[in-house]
Amino acid sequence: MDAILDMRMPDVLREITIHQEIRDALMGKTNKLREIFEFAFDYEPGRWEEIGPAAARLGIQEDLIPAPYVEAVEWARQILSPQQEIVSPRE
Repeated sequence: MDAILDMRMPDVLREITIHQEIRDALMGKTNKLREIFEFAFDYEPGRWEEIGPAAARLGIQEDLIPAPYVEAVEWARQILSPQQEIVSPRE
């Protein structure tokens, strides 16, 4: 969100209403959502040595990761390309 809006994360979070657990995770506080965020953050650049142990900790089956990741990347690409119709990744 901060990169898309070209704002610092604390400033973004002051402008929106979200659950405190999400806010804490985005601000770097340790919780289950932060672990998931860091997992995605490691997956994106291919930090494969981190993915296996993190997937095991989170109970995520590694072979199920690529498809939702590709869906999320496509959804984000659509959001950042306003000339295209946005399709929810779950439709």
